[in-house]
Amino acid sequence: MLTLKRAIELALQNSKDIQVAKIQARVADHAAQITKAQFMPNLYAGSGAGYSNGIPETPGGRAPSVFNVSYTEQVFNEPLRGQAKEMEEQTKSQKIVLEEMRNSVITRTAMSYLELGKVQHSLETAAQGTESAEKILQVTQERQGEGFELPVEVTKAQLTKAQVTQRVLRLEGREDELEVFCGISWGWGMRRGSR
Repeated sequence: MLTLKRAIELALQNSKDIQVAKIQARVADHAAQITKAQFMPNLYAGSGAGYSNGIPETPGGRAPSVFNVSYTEQVFNEPLRGQAKEMEEQTKSQKIVLEEMRNSVITRTAMSYLELGKVQHSLETAAQGTESAEKILQVTQERQGEGFELPVEVTKAQLTKAQVTQRVLRLEGREDELEVFCGISWGWGMRRGSR
């Protein structure tokens, strides 16, 4: 038997909505870090060593260096600073969306799990009701055959049996819907039947 806790764990693992929200949150976070990195010290290193014939010069007229180090940092760039703040806010909003999506999946899963249990319990009760309605119909038909019941009583018993059968079919349909939903969100390979 699958517990509610395990069902929620499986739903969180298998939710495509959560996976999309996680990716969007990661993309927003990386974009914010890239923009923010421009305001931090950036150090570049390289080498100018290579084959040359004669006395080489760089385009600036200086002799080439064996090792180059340069340092850059944005000190004052208000448009870029505003863009960085916007990216940070987008990251925060994507994290909120992710948390809301997670809560939504938990809520849907818990409600489906509880409703599935309720429907299965109702089906067990309705199955007993079907047996009872069948027995009542048989007894009523026998009594009518012996002259102790009116034909209207047989019709009433048939109607009761049909109503109980209709209720069972509705419950079975709802159980199938819930099992398909639970199978998708809980990651079942196939639908699980309880009957």
